[in-house]
Amino acid sequence: ASINKMMMKQKQADKLKEEAAEKHEEWAALEEDIELPIKLDAGGQLPGNVVQLRDVSFGYQGCPTLFANVEFGLTSQSRVVMLGENG
Repeated sequence: ASINKMMMKQKQADKLKEEAAEKHEEWAALEEDIELPIKLDAGGQLPGNVVQLRDVSFGYQGCPTLFANVEFGLTSQSRVVMLGENG
């Protein structure tokens, strides 16, 4: 009887370990999406453009050009938003 009880306890322990491993994987996946606060201190102003692109074109291979001969510049007062896969 005590051997059966020990085997039952071992099965319960194994099940708990398996559930804990699954939860750990879930938490690891969620941690990828945690947003971290970013504080950017103003560094003053610089004259002119700090980034400048001239005559930029883009298109996918085998498709029409999406844009051509684009020019733009960013000053030290510009604000830029970059979007990725999840918006």
